Amino acid sequence: HVQALTTGMLARLAEAGIASTTPSDPARHGASVCVASPQAASICAGMERRGVLAWNGRGRVRVSFHGYNGAEDMNRASDALIAEWRAAHTEDTLPCA
Repeated sequence: HVQALTTGMLARLAEAGIASTTPSDPARHGASVCVASPQAASICAGMERRGVLAWNGRGRVRVSFHGYNGAEDMNRASDALIAEWRAAHTEDTLPCA
């Protein structure tokens, strides 16, 4: 059940063009999805404002699923991560004033 949620999030991130450090093969990953970003702290803070808790450390965002999570939780976490990733990384490409 939990690996299905993890695999679902990995697919959503791949569709959005966000690379994950979590292996895509379910035999090689557990209940967490990690993405590396120098903006991890701001991404996690933005996700928290959206009601999704994620871990920030070592330059990465980590989302972990548990048995009580369902597809709706995975979709909400994916949406939050994708939106905050785009916001954080769009700011990196804005020209200096």
